[in-house]
Amino acid sequence: MTVSEFWTALETVYGSVYGRSLVGDLYLPKLGGTAEQALKQGVEPHVIWDELIRETDMGDDARWIYRQVSQSRS
Repeated sequence: MTVSEFWTALETVYGSVYGRSLVGDLYLPKLGGTAEQALKQGVEPHVIWDELIRETDMGDDARWIYRQVSQSRS
């Protein structure tokens, strides 16, 4: 997962406003901070995405949405 795929998946699953709010505000215990902080620290986007999906109980359909979105653009 690239950073751009992360942002696309975020908007697809959560919507742009709520998604950006989650990235900046939701504390992800396994990462020790927010998704925004983790991105700035260089944590792989797929690791952040997995934790965001897990913390929000979105399930596997949402977890793999970035693969579906990137395939539809090909």
